[in-house]
Amino acid sequence: MTERRIDTYTFFSVPVTVMNFGEEADDLNERLIKDALSERSLNPSSSRSAINGWQSEGGMENRYQSYFELRSHIKQVIESTLPSLGFTITDFDHYFKCDELWVNILEKTGAFHVPHIHGTGETLFAGVYYPQDYVVKDEGSDIRATSVPEPGDLMLFDPASTQKRSVIPQDIVNRYPYYGSEICIRPRKGNLIVFPSYLSHMVAPLYGEDLPEQRISISFSYSKR
Repeated sequence: MTERRIDTYTFFSVPVTVMNFGEEADDLNERLIKDALSERSLNPSSSRSAINGWQSEGGMENRYQSYFELRSHIKQVIESTLPSLGFTITDFDHYFKCDELWVNILEKTGAFHVPHIHGTGETLFAGVYYPQDYVVKDEGSDIRATSVPEPGDLMLFDPASTQKRSVIPQDIVNRYPYYGSEICIRPRKGNLIVFPSYLSHMVAPLYGEDLPEQRISISFSYSKR
């Protein structure tokens, strides 16, 4: 007689990794910021998705030792999560590479990054690292399910949000806020955020009084060789 059982699977979920490197990364963070400002002084006009902001060209890991070190840390974190996502290979270096690190600096009121994705069809994961805080309201959770971001928040968009919200009542959405909702994440020093490259995201506009001086972030790609 077959035993009665119930199995629940999390099919089609979107894996997002959040890790903080802690105080041991303070020296690295200082060097990352110093090198970012140096790069901007050498190339003042580069830009990608930023409005009223500056972005470096990719390949910062090839020009600065600090970014070479950060690349190694990012690669280690990503590859430690791959087995839990179903990857059965162990020779990650043979198949994948972590590269094209670039810097983003927002300073002006109203500056933001438009919704976008990273990479090409060869890119598996994208992400961002924060060498310093950009926290306007230091209260409540740093990760929130809301469509009303704080200035400078990283916003992640559920690619199936429209479909999900069209088939369930609003009271269920309120009880399960991550289902189909935008996710807002405060830029916290030492935080590394990794997500699938197809996940659309943006940076909320800088506005209001007493804003931090500048919002610096470092983006990257994890791609097939």
